[in-house]
Amino acid sequence: MRAYILPAAMVLALASAAWPAVIGRMDYDGQSPFSTRQMNAIIGFQTETGLSSESLAAGLNKLLAELNRAGCFLAGLELEYSPDSTQAKVKITNGIIPTAGNIIITGNSYLGQNYLESQLSVRPKGTLSEGQILSDIAALSLIYADNGFPHARIAVGDFSLSGSRLDYSYQIVEGPRANIDKIRFSGNVQTKEYALLRLSGLAPGVVFNRKNIEKGRARLIKSGLFRTVSEPVLTAGDRAGSENLLIALEEGRYNNIFGALGYNRDQTRQNGWLTGSLDMAFSNLGGAGRRAKISWQRLRQENSRLSAEFSTPWIFSLNLGLTATVSHRIEDSTYTQSSGRLMADLPAGEHFTAGVGAEAVRVVPGSAQFIGRNIKYNSLWSLEADYRDGSVSPRGFWSKLEIEYGRKRYYDPSVQLTVSRVKLDASQVRDIFKRQALSAAAHLRAVISSEKPVPRPDQFSMGGAASLRGYWEEQFIANQLAWGNLEYRYSPDRRLELFPFYDLGYYYDPERGLRGYRSGYGAGFRMDTALGWVSLVYGLGRGDGWGQGKVHISLNSDF
Repeated sequence: MRAYILPAAMVLALASAAWPAVIGRMDYDGQSPFSTRQMNAIIGFQTETGLSSESLAAGLNKLLAELNRAGCFLAGLELEYSPDSTQAKVKITNGIIPTAGNIIITGNSYLGQNYLESQLSVRPKGTLSEGQILSDIAALSLIYADNGFPHARIAVGDFSLSGSRLDYSYQIVEGPRANIDKIRFSGNVQTKEYALLRLSGLAPGVVFNRKNIEKGRARLIKSGLFRTVSEPVLTAGDRAGSENLLIALEEGRYNNIFGALGYNRDQTRQNGWLTGSLDMAFSNLGGAGRRAKISWQRLRQENSRLSAEFSTPWIFSLNLGLTATVSHRIEDSTYTQSSGRLMADLPAGEHFTAGVGAEAVRVVPGSAQFIGRNIKYNSLWSLEADYRDGSVSPRGFWSKLEIEYGRKRYYDPSVQLTVSRVKLDASQVRDIFKRQALSAAAHLRAVISSEKPVPRPDQFSMGGAASLRGYWEEQFIANQLAWGNLEYRYSPDRRLELFPFYDLGYYYDPERGLRGYRSGYGAGFRMDTALGWVSLVYGLGRGDGWGQGKVHISLNSDF
């Protein structure tokens, strides 16, 4: 898509053939949107040092260009010298900023005159500048590209000044309307061609539409399967009026291992113990965007968690994603919990995804017999909004609401209860300066149950690297939780990210009389090494001295 601007011819007349060596004084005559001081600065004239004749010629060209940019499209300059050639006077003609007069659009046949005029930012009798005209040319080009004319050319000309009113026209060459005959991809080694079409949402055999193509590229980026996705390029098709679309991309590494190691201790023991986690993720299975993940965690000495997950972005020809998860959890001598869930996701607009599913959770009491044996069946509902850009360090807004509603049945004695759980997460990352960004996140958790007090398997936890930093993992367990995270991120190098942080959390468990606020602060860094991304965070909680903080070390490595 190309746009051209053809300004009216403007002549700089120089009244003297003999150039003086140095000019010691500059005067200006005529109307100008700039003050004398501003024009001297544009030309480069200083009273103390004067200005050479060679520099004056270049300076006058700069002044004429600035007058054009300010909206004086028909401005002209004439130069006169004093008899002793030490003073110069610049006479400015048509140096006023005109208002817009009649704006004529010619050459358009597919799009109507009234519609095109309504898309212009300049209105008759309104202000006028070069920037506004260039902006309108770009707007007209995009409108034609959105309607199947990617090669339309827009030019501006026929300037006519009447008093302070400037008439001009846009001359349009629409060109042929393009049809996308074939969509080709390059750089895909593992990903199948049909999977790329499904992921992008693009299809051949349709009229060219710029917005749809840009959305398709954004979907490929957000899939997380590719390191880079280049701007689509049009090439000549096999038939007259047809075009081929080429999208070049670079695949990422689809197998990922994440390991973390920490040190934990509670207040009742002198010695602590090592905690850890291991995640193995396999993306783009079969070249069709399917994913599998296995996770193991040990947060406390007697606790462990194991889960496995499989997801596919679509089922057969349906635009419906499916995720299946099974998990097993051991909580010391209190209980053992096993669960299985199935979740279906359906796009609900450009940035939204809705989900519905079902889950079964079984709890078996441990040796302590604090919790009775029970089974719970949940219906699952979710709504996700994603406005992030899909980069390695995403920028933009993201939010997700998850609701669980379930019926729980105890075996001995036989009792049935209702349990509802709500989770809300939101985050915003925005660049504030070069290599600097601000990240803010908010999280809410709540459980509503007819069982009093609410047992531990139904409650939520807070504390640790993934929530409230500066505290032990899952240090706070309650019916209602809320926490926020604020980070200032600085990247002196693309392989290094530094971030101080501040976290604030709230917990409330009315049946057990627990309620309070906690804050944490500290700093960390994330560095790309030969082993992968290594992260280290040091956080301080309430009452902690500088040497009493919590340390989290993690490794994220591709293989």
